[in-house]
Amino acid sequence: MATTIRAPRAAVVALFARRDNMHHWQPALVRIEPLRGVPGELGSAARLVQRAGVREIEVVETVTKRDLPRMIEATYELPGAWSRVAYRFHEVDGGRTRWEIESEYPCRGLMRLA
Repeated sequence: MATTIRAPRAAVVALFARRDNMHHWQPALVRIEPLRGVPGELGSAARLVQRAGVREIEVVETVTKRDLPRMIEATYELPGAWSRVAYRFHEVDGGRTRWEIESEYPCRGLMRLA
């Protein structure tokens, strides 16, 4: 998935790096609870509580790569599921930013057979 934002990469990355802005691209986010490290930094972990219908689910986010302003990557874990998401930021002509999101959701069990 990719989108182009009408703002320079430095401004986009600065907004993206602020944890209090996460609800803008994760609208189901209820709260963030730091678990270890400096939030958003390499190796840090946080519990993300998200609304799923009438329930709340907890997802543990761990920052696995960080090379800002170019990219940041994290894993997201919850019981029985795991995903990896890489966020990449590219400078585009006219002071715009192309934000690319690459997701990996390994299948297990019956889903793997499908």
